[in-house]
Amino acid sequence: MPVKRYKSVHDIVMYNWLQCLKGEFQYTRINSDYKEQNESDIKAWESIYDSYINLFGIDKLYKQYLDKCRKRATAQNDYIITGKKIHFNIIRIMDVEIEKIKNEMNKGITTEQVLVHLNKFMGFRQDIKKITVVEYFNMIKEYERAN
Repeated sequence: MPVKRYKSVHDIVMYNWLQCLKGEFQYTRINSDYKEQNESDIKAWESIYDSYINLFGIDKLYKQYLDKCRKRATAQNDYIITGKKIHFNIIRIMDVEIEKIKNEMNKGITTEQVLVHLNKFMGFRQDIKKITVVEYFNMIKEYERAN
């Protein structure tokens, strides 16, 4: 039986999305018990994530996070090449700033906890293994608009 895969944020469910965000790209598969990920899983995830970016764009806070990561990587590279302590200090500063941004992005609440609030707002229960990524993020938009 050929492996069926999710193709975009319109069909992948939140549970699988979250697993893929953790690097478990075998969750791009719909009907496979095979646990090891492979190159096809990675390509499928890239396609799914591209569909997310095309639909929702990149969040301003996430852009800041990526910029800080880039600065940290540059400082790490410079430190390895030159051995100068100033680069090590920049690395430590970027680590702190990255951690602050990560905390702000998560706001101390998990996706499952957000779903509890959305369920209350919507008046019915959404199952994390059934709701698609598009449905989830659209519900968040509506919740934010209403509040």
